Amino acid sequence: SIKIDLWGLAKYQAEFILPFTIIGLIYFCIRFNFKLVKPFTYISLIGLVILNIISGLRYPTNNKNWEQYLNLDNKNFSKINKESAGVIRHVYTIDPAYEYVKNKNLGGALLSLNNNYGIMPEIINGFKSNEITEIQKNSVSYNLFLEKNLNKNSKKTINFLTKNPDIQVLILSNWNDERSDTFKELINNDWIIAKEFQNLRHNSITYVLVK
Repeated sequence: SIKIDLWGLAKYQAEFILPFTIIGLIYFCIRFNFKLVKPFTYISLIGLVILNIISGLRYPTNNKNWEQYLNLDNKNFSKINKESAGVIRHVYTIDPAYEYVKNKNLGGALLSLNNNYGIMPEIINGFKSNEITEIQKNSVSYNLFLEKNLNKNSKKTINFLTKNPDIQVLILSNWNDERSDTFKELINNDWIIAKEFQNLRHNSITYVLVK
C-alpha cells in the first residue's frame, strides 16, 4: 500500500510506533483480564502474523521491474493504476552505510541526502546524542539553503556542500536522475567515495562520500 515513489526512502515514523502500540494493547487486556477481549485480540494478532508471513513469502515473486513498468508507451492508464500495487522502486542498502559512518566516528559531520524525514534514520540507526545534535544542525542548514534556492541549481548545491565546514560526510543513493547529477558533480568537486554498498537484487548503490 506504500506509494512506489517512497521505496528506498526512510520508513514512516508510525511503522516504528505500531509494534509498541500492539504490545501495549496486549498488556492492557492481560492486566485487566478482559475475558472476551483477550481471545479476540490473540486471534486477530495471530491472524495478522500469518497473513504477513504469507505476504512476505509471496512478495518477491510478485515484484515487477519498475523500470520496464514505467515505460508507458502503448499502455492503458486504467491498467497501469490497477497493477501499480505490485510495482517497486529500487531498494537500497542504507543501514551498513550508517554503520560505516559510526565506526569511523564521522557521525557529527554527516548529512544524508537519501531521505525526506530529517534525522529519523540516524536516530533509528543508533547514532550518539551529540552526533544527532550535529546532524540536525547540518540538516537544518541544508534545508534552509534549499528553501532559498527553489530552482535547485546543482552547482549552487555542490558549492554549499563543499564549502560548509560542518558537513564532511554524505550518504547518497542513485535513486533518481537529480541525485545522479548531484553525485557526478560531487565527484568532480573533490568528494571521494569512501565506501559503496550495493544491493545486487535491486541493482542499487548507496555511497558514503567524504571531502
